[in-house]
Amino acid sequence: MQTAALPCPAVKHQPAEADERHLAARVARGDDSALDEVIARYGSRVVRLAARLLAWTDGAEDVAQDVFVAVLAQGKHFRAESNLWTWLAALTVNRCRSVRRRRWVQERVLRVVGGSTPAVEVKQLERDEHAARVRAAVAELPALAREVIVLRYFEELSMDEIATILGAKRNTVEARLSRARKQLEPLLKPLAE
Repeated sequence: MQTAALPCPAVKHQPAEADERHLAARVARGDDSALDEVIARYGSRVVRLAARLLAWTDGAEDVAQDVFVAVLAQGKHFRAESNLWTWLAALTVNRCRSVRRRRWVQERVLRVVGGSTPAVEVKQLERDEHAARVRAAVAELPALAREVIVLRYFEELSMDEIATILGAKRNTVEARLSRARKQLEPLLKPLAE
């Protein structure tokens, strides 16, 4: 005797974009589990971006914490004009700018008051010596040049995504990137020899 096969309910898989929009909508509603999911999905990426933008100095974890506190506080204002990662990256860039400004002021104050600047501990994120030299060269760039280099080559973002994150026009970003590459070239030349 044969038994009839039971119908199997169809499993619907949401496309990644729809899933991200749904997650963003949950964040906007203040859903705590959505924030946990955002942190699980993007936490390490935010820390990595912050570390790169801060020239591999201390503070990336603090920046990431500030970013997710901002997501909690400002999530209801997310209008989904960009994707969730682009919004998080923009928050990260802005927090890193604040950290750099605060460090600049602290160094100035310490120079005037104490006569010297504190040594900055540099964390080596990877053991590869060549990668460490590239990071060091990028770290020597001015902050604005470092931003576009990190976003384009380390985060592998498109020019349009970078323009959105930085709040600039695409051609402005392209010009900044061109200038940044020219500044980076002599710093990387010793690696080619």
